[in-house]
Amino acid sequence: MKLSAPLILSFVVISMLGYMGILRHSSTITQKEAPLTSLKRSFPEVELTARAAIVYDPITQKVLYDKEADLPLPLASLTKIMTAIVAVEQYGNNSPKSFADAQGQHTWTLITFLEKMLVSSSNYAAQAVTALANDTYDSNRWSGESIFVEAMNATADTLGLRNTLYLNTSGLDIDDTTAGAYGTARETATLLWYGASSQPEIFRATSNAIVNLKSREGALTDTENTNIIVERLPAVLASKTGFTDLAGGNLAIITDAGINHPIVIVVMGSGEAERFSDVERLSRATLQYFASDIGDLSKAVDSKDKTR
Repeated sequence: MKLSAPLILSFVVISMLGYMGILRHSSTITQKEAPLTSLKRSFPEVELTARAAIVYDPITQKVLYDKEADLPLPLASLTKIMTAIVAVEQYGNNSPKSFADAQGQHTWTLITFLEKMLVSSSNYAAQAVTALANDTYDSNRWSGESIFVEAMNATADTLGLRNTLYLNTSGLDIDDTTAGAYGTARETATLLWYGASSQPEIFRATSNAIVNLKSREGALTDTENTNIIVERLPAVLASKTGFTDLAGGNLAIITDAGINHPIVIVVMGSGEAERFSDVERLSRATLQYFASDIGDLSKAVDSKDKTR
């Protein structure tokens, strides 16, 4: 399916506006819709446990590193990136609907509920947002989740994510052989970048180790991030974890590799603990990559000065 010119233009505008929203506390992002192409440069060698991985530079729209980046694998809770995007795009940031937590103690606005879902990777929250579908569509035709999943797959198709398939909103394994969603490291990088650019308010929360969220009743609760290394990585702008028996360990982040230079890193099919060390290795290698560029530039400038 080819994207129309107006849709591509809308994608660019949304991303540029979202850029400023994400980086109120860090830097600025600009976004273009373009295929992720590989850049044959000297990225440091890394050893990973992950079956698939990618390091994507959205500023140059180049892939700095990839390992089986187009291999479809179970997404686990990386699925919730799309769940959040569809919830906001379908029902709006200012939806009046309230959501009760699993304990029934507090209710939350849509945005706060989605922040809670992304930060804590709540499967309950991912399933609860499908109640929105019953308010808008004919609930006698499908269940709320089926309607919502249909919208998730339609959005994936619109964004050109042709190797991504959603079967539920949480990413939980359906049975011993069927995952709740499938996708590639490359397309997950595209989706996280799109989500963080277009919906910065909810994705910004995932850059913190602990998020203090306020319920409609005024109660404040601390929500811990399932990304346990979020504070060890340089200037994280967004992140999402995932783990199931079929998927293994997944982790996707956006980090700032320098002044106003966001980088998307995704690992899939790693171990529950190893996904974190894999991302740390790729993050260090990325910093080395850009540091070597600066060193080469300095040498070139010095050489030019000496010839004057």
